[in-house]
Amino acid sequence: MHGAKQRPAGAHPGQWVLVAPEAATVFPETPDSEPLFTKLRNPSTGEATLYLFNGGAQQLFEVKAFHEENRSWFIGQSVQQDGRLLFVTPMDPLFLILYYLIKADKEQQGKFQPLDQVVLDSDYPNCLLLLKCADVKQYIHHITEVKEIGSQKFHKYSQEKTLKWLKKKKRKLSDAPVEPEEDYTKFNSSNLRTKKANSKMSAAQKALAKVDKTGMKSISAFFSSKPKASK
Repeated sequence: MHGAKQRPAGAHPGQWVLVAPEAATVFPETPDSEPLFTKLRNPSTGEATLYLFNGGAQQLFEVKAFHEENRSWFIGQSVQQDGRLLFVTPMDPLFLILYYLIKADKEQQGKFQPLDQVVLDSDYPNCLLLLKCADVKQYIHHITEVKEIGSQKFHKYSQEKTLKWLKKKKRKLSDAPVEPEEDYTKFNSSNLRTKKANSKMSAAQKALAKVDKTGMKSISAFFSSKPKASK
């Protein structure tokens, strides 16, 4: 769990309590590339959603807030009035870039363009940081067609490539093995019936059940009809 600071332009620094992987909170050596909380356009809804860039904007994380009424945090000798608990999880930046690629493809009729002319948003200026993410540099060709002229690369949205990429991601998720944390076979029906029967026994009955009955007759044997003697 970490305390994190938010420093968007034109806002006062704030402090939150968050649960995050180590990669999200590693601070770089240069102070101008600290982790940054910022709002970006959600690729599903188009609405503002809180994200976190780690140091140097090499990786993107989505931020979800767990909120309860009348909750605060005690941090050292101070009280943090914002009692939300933030959960930070890795997010593939290509999903956010897809929004701008599809938009540009419709507006520019499929023209090839530099990515820094595609990923532009006056409402969310920090969207340009997406282009610094390592995954974008390495995997952008999975969702675009690329042309190189000299040292410059030009891109345009490729629906065919994107569908293949999405299918691969879905396959990886479905093929990922899920290891059970507990042996659920111990909860089979026979064990449940035994536990249910034992739960109805008194303390004396349970103690009697533990007695070694080797060589002992069942009490019902004393009340059963005796066989007739042969004449």
